[in-house]
Amino acid sequence: MVINKLRSDLEHNKISLADAIVKALPILKDKHNDATMSWLSNELQGYSNPLNFYYQAEHNFPPYRIVSGSLKLMTKEGNLVNVEHPLSDRSKYFLSAPVSWLEESNSLPGEDMCYTEMSELSHDKSSGEVVVLAYTHRQLQATLAEIKKRLIALLK
Repeated sequence: MVINKLRSDLEHNKISLADAIVKALPILKDKHNDATMSWLSNELQGYSNPLNFYYQAEHNFPPYRIVSGSLKLMTKEGNLVNVEHPLSDRSKYFLSAPVSWLEESNSLPGEDMCYTEMSELSHDKSSGEVVVLAYTHRQLQATLAEIKKRLIALLK
């Protein structure tokens, strides 16, 4: 059965989370409620309205995507510098990026820190500079593990 192979491939790391979600969506659409399907879609495409995390006391973002870190500006040359941003004094940030971006961040070299673009915080993308979040690989791996665990549970 297709669903069993997909689950097995995911459990044995033979498929990326992003690819597994793409394959799972049509299989699961008639088996799960709208909230579950919305969650899968958000994981695949990234979360909409991520600024609500910073400006609204009540938000429904998954807690496993909230991490400690610091904002940096990645210059067009690829250098990281401190950034002047209204949210740069926070200690917690929401990773709104699509799961494929998180997987890519996880695959980049670096022992302790990883970097994920925070597109919702980059106002002038035409400059070639983007705001990124610097946070630990441990946090990123925990986020990816939670997404994987939840997807595997849906595929059972």
